[in-house]
Amino acid sequence: MRILITGGFGNVGMSVIRESLDHGHEIIVFELETKRNRKIRRTFKDKITVVWGNLLDGESIDQALVNVDVVIHLAAIIPPLSEENEALCFKVNVRGTETLLSRINALSKKPALVFTSSVSVMGPTQSRIPPISPYDPPNPTSNYTRSKVDAERAIAASGVRYCICRLGAVLSLQASLHPSLIKEAFNINLTGRVEIVLDLDVATALRRAAELMVEGDAVLGKILNIGGGKEKGFQRHGRDLTNGLFEKMGIGALDERCFTKKEYFIDWMDTAESQALLSFQNHSYEEAIAMYMEQLRHLRPFIRLFAPLIRKRLEKQSPWLSASG
Repeated sequence: MRILITGGFGNVGMSVIRESLDHGHEIIVFELETKRNRKIRRTFKDKITVVWGNLLDGESIDQALVNVDVVIHLAAIIPPLSEENEALCFKVNVRGTETLLSRINALSKKPALVFTSSVSVMGPTQSRIPPISPYDPPNPTSNYTRSKVDAERAIAASGVRYCICRLGAVLSLQASLHPSLIKEAFNINLTGRVEIVLDLDVATALRRAAELMVEGDAVLGKILNIGGGKEKGFQRHGRDLTNGLFEKMGIGALDERCFTKKEYFIDWMDTAESQALLSFQNHSYEEAIAMYMEQLRHLRPFIRLFAPLIRKRLEKQSPWLSASG
């Protein structure tokens, strides 16, 4: 099967590439040509084909779509940039998706589409009884979530065969201690419900959704929640996923004033249908955390040695601690 992955050199995208290659699929990646992306492209050698372009350039999309069976559409502007630049967010996430749809519809052989959205489109749900269904009405409250809902609606109205996968909070083995990961931790309420999912399991879900879109109608038109699952221990509270992880890393717990009191927008999810169809919940929470810690093994001695300094530096990055004085 020939799969086009837009935004394939992001953290989730690289997991999807490896997962799809392991299952014998031919991979085309559609990406922006940057220094970082050229470097990543070299790591895959001749295992993949890369088409450089952007979602607003129909001609480059046409080059990427040649003889493709299915598109896994990952490319998007995400927080915090989406909230800092509303115009760019809607230009890429909505207009870009519409351009992709129009180029697909112009083909005699139309590939199917697997679209990655986010469960955060449901808005604040902590006052509700979980789990949250993917078929409840969305309630977007940010540039990012509004753009995702607009893109979902454009896809549903396009006539293209599609499946929408709404991702929970992704624990990326690629990101490690990336600053964006730390920044996002401050936006998690310590007492709120949060469901995460390992990037390897996300990759399995998206690969399987792509296969099913080509094989038949099993996931056609469906909206599927992609979370780690209650049975695997991924339905947690914010404190487990923030200070709990900082303690496991050896940094130690941060001042609790560093974390928001506002609701986090990724609640416990109903993944019964998605798991039944995609069989993607293959790792437990404990296994995922062990794998994440393994990524940090070379840094752990330094983390322990400089833990007080690291902790203070991280606390200074919190907008909530600054606001509290």
